[in-house]
Amino acid sequence: MGESCLALVFDGGLASPVRARQLWDWNDVVDELGFRVTGMSHQPGFVVIRAGRELAAIKAGTEDISVVLTLESASCVGTDIDRLDVLFGIGIRSMGITYSEGNALASGLSDPRDGGLTNFGRAAVHRMNKLGIIVDISHASEQTTFDVCEVSRKPVIASHSGAKSVHPIARNRSDDAIKAIAATGGVIAMSASPYSTVSVAHPVHTLESVMDHFEHCADLVGLEHVGFGFDTHFGDHLAWHQHWAVADDRPRQHPIDFVDGAENPAEGTANAVRWMIAHGYSDEEIRTVCSANVFRVMKECWPW
Repeated sequence: MGESCLALVFDGGLASPVRARQLWDWNDVVDELGFRVTGMSHQPGFVVIRAGRELAAIKAGTEDISVVLTLESASCVGTDIDRLDVLFGIGIRSMGITYSEGNALASGLSDPRDGGLTNFGRAAVHRMNKLGIIVDISHASEQTTFDVCEVSRKPVIASHSGAKSVHPIARNRSDDAIKAIAATGGVIAMSASPYSTVSVAHPVHTLESVMDHFEHCADLVGLEHVGFGFDTHFGDHLAWHQHWAVADDRPRQHPIDFVDGAENPAEGTANAVRWMIAHGYSDEEIRTVCSANVFRVMKECWPW
């Protein structure tokens, strides 16, 4: 990551079982976050940011990489809403409501029955708004997405997703859901996790497939509500996913080893910019998609 030339990274790598042998165990999550913050504190070149006032120092070409700590699921909260305060205190500034499977807050996208937000989930969204944790619905069910967008008083994001009308799998968002996210002032960011954002025009998953989703969402809600959240890391993302995935409904008619052009976050970001330049997007439009949109959401959601 230190060689990536990225100025800002949303770090959501915490999920693996340690002691409990299950995803999102509270003790495991707190331990891993603590070790992660400690490691970055002793590693030159990384700064964990936690407040809106720190955003002004983030500029391309700076020596330090600014890191936002995130979690893909709120399952570790259980039914104790005060744990949200603890996570905020550790440094979490964006968090998914669910990670596919349902929890005490809401239904996930893999649940056979879609009950949306629970009463506890509604209270949790309000607490996240009050604390300054961005609410992420990337792995939430359809009804949960609509409920979160209705309940939240702050912008809602899908940090790594795609358009269901371009590729109809549960991980992608319907056009109505995308519109609901945009109506909160939020952002839907394009994923490049293998097999998630393919398209009819580009059935072999490459950057071109990802950009088909990007252009669909931009046409639907405007450039001010789209971005990139490639959902990859530095290394073999596909092998990691295959190791941890319990069930995965994404079709594999065209097997790949990686998403060509978006193999990792640095490659994907640079190549998406190159793609936009080649397709006639202006510098201002590129800035809007690659930085201004997410900065706007952070400023509106975080404490100053």
